[in-house]
Amino acid sequence: MTPTARTDGLTTRKLGDELVVFDKTSGAVHYLNRVAEAVWRSCDGRTDLPALARIVGRSTGVPDAGPAVELALEQLSRRGLLVTPVERPPADRRRDRRQALKGLAAALAIPTVLTVTATRARAESFCSIVCPDGKTMIPGHIYGGQCMPFGICPGAGAAVSPPVANCSGVPNGQACAGGVCCGGECRSPEGFLGDPFNCGTCGHVCPVSQTCVNGQCVGQA
Repeated sequence: MTPTARTDGLTTRKLGDELVVFDKTSGAVHYLNRVAEAVWRSCDGRTDLPALARIVGRSTGVPDAGPAVELALEQLSRRGLLVTPVERPPADRRRDRRQALKGLAAALAIPTVLTVTATRARAESFCSIVCPDGKTMIPGHIYGGQCMPFGICPGAGAAVSPPVANCSGVPNGQACAGGVCCGGECRSPEGFLGDPFNCGTCGHVCPVSQTCVNGQCVGQA
């Protein structure tokens, strides 16, 4: 078996020792520890299980990382982070693996994938905000009775720029057709409602223990 990591529709961000994976399709946020990250990044469709075990073994100092790789692949598969799902091993194999994982725990070589699922919020309605220059309008959405902006007004004396058709190489906050430029993409206001890396506005990153709901970081701070 040579598993392949899914990459389409995913955004990743390294936060401390964890890799945070945001699934744009489901709105789920996955937190991978260093072992799960090593397995996922090494799933290139060519590397088999023994090779994956050697890769994890080198990064953790564990001589036999096979059980950790098997567990990591199961966790990644259940969360839709592999192109082809991995079959769960039979009960006797899982029982033997539990014994091996007890020894790996002391070396902190247990893979962990924590998933936070948030219902993708919908804005009540869209709105526009007139900037102080009296000419520029930026998009927003009505939330809690207020128009929450998704763009950035130009500074005093800055030239007023019309919406652009392509956000490639354009600064964040520039108006584009249907939204604002963020990270080289034209993002609609709805696109900032559930993205923990751009929560409420472009570049606003939620803390690792929080998720983004209705354009606000929620959860334990």
